[in-house]
Amino acid sequence: MLKNKNFLLTVILPIFVSLIIGVIIIILNSQSILQTRAKSEIASEKKNMSDNIAKMKDEKQSLTYKAAEYDTILEENRLLVDEVTALTDELADYNTRIEEAKETVADLDSQISEKTTYKDSLQSLPTAQTGAKKTYTDKTLTVPLDISEGRYTAEGSGTLMIYTGSKLEDKAQNTVSYTFDVKSGQTLKIMGTLTLTKIINNE
Repeated sequence: MLKNKNFLLTVILPIFVSLIIGVIIIILNSQSILQTRAKSEIASEKKNMSDNIAKMKDEKQSLTYKAAEYDTILEENRLLVDEVTALTDELADYNTRIEEAKETVADLDSQISEKTTYKDSLQSLPTAQTGAKKTYTDKTLTVPLDISEGRYTAEGSGTLMIYTGSKLEDKAQNTVSYTFDVKSGQTLKIMGTLTLTKIINNE
């Protein structure tokens, strides 16, 4: 019995203690390795996060610069749009003026053509050689453009008014036969129908 006890104390116990110590050492080494690995992973993760944060800050700064550039470009484009709009309005106004000018030119051409026709048709009236008659209805005649200076007889049932500028010099209303003199610069306004005949003997 005593031998067995000594055997346990001298052989088995040291082996058992050694096993326990070995297990403890293994466990401690494993924990140390795990801690070292965990620290390494944490350090790596922190570094990655720091790198990502730095990268994100750089991207943010770059985007801020780009946003400022885009704001500048947008402002410039807005100004260009305003200028184009103003030019478009001016162009529309110019087109309107051009159309009005064309209408005015056409109206002047019509008036010139009408005056030319009147002048051609009245060639016989102003000459002292013919003493021709000319009938007018609601017309305005200018001396010497439409008729020449001199003495005339107006016949008919209309009204004759003679102006110097805006001043009424003479008026004959509902006349059957009326003799009058006209000179350059005067205007004759006929209301109704009158026939004018130049008096040749008084030339």
